[in-house]
Amino acid sequence: MSKESTYLRQALLVTALCASTFAASAANAAYTINFDNLSEGSLANADAIAQANGVTFASGQLTDIIDPVTFDVIGQHWLADPTWSIYANNPASTGWGMAPSGTQALDGRYDQVLMQFAKPTQLTHFSVAMDNSSYGFPANVNLLFLDANGQTVRSDSFQQNITTSFDVNFLAPTTVSAVLLPSGKFYDNIAVTAVPVPAAWALLSSGLMLLGFARRSV
Repeated sequence: MSKESTYLRQALLVTALCASTFAASAANAAYTINFDNLSEGSLANADAIAQANGVTFASGQLTDIIDPVTFDVIGQHWLADPTWSIYANNPASTGWGMAPSGTQALDGRYDQVLMQFAKPTQLTHFSVAMDNSSYGFPANVNLLFLDANGQTVRSDSFQQNITTSFDVNFLAPTTVSAVLLPSGKFYDNIAVTAVPVPAAWALLSSGLMLLGFARRSV
């Protein structure tokens, strides 16, 4: 086999590998969690789409940040409370209206829900639908986007008893480790769009380096 043929095969292999990785990254960059693959009363963490994208749901607990030297309270952050679990239920069976997706929804009536990403994620869009009942707080509540330390990087307010959906587009990709959904509603059709994983860019760089090396070897 000629050197030119060997180089061509290497180029095709690297190109195919990069293309497949970028395709996978693009596929994983946007997803919607609707809990309809679960039965009523199931743990929200059992949702197949959430599991596939490294998303977990926990009870959110606001905790003081203590200075280790002075023991003074220097701030607060949100942490997952392991003593409570978050479930998916049918809003219609509790008189809270229909789930936007059809059957099940994330039950956040009595507990603020911490939606956690497996690793910091650069969000470009986030939206969530809520049950169509008039229940919920009649005053503004805050949906929070949190960093890796559980502190707020962005806060958006809405009035729960008259709001059926929340939608935000980020002007620039924003690194978020968790989203806090305030208590008082059922949440459904949680849609996330994020910048594709950096590993794809790393692979492309490696592929280009390999091509260059192969070309010099011809």
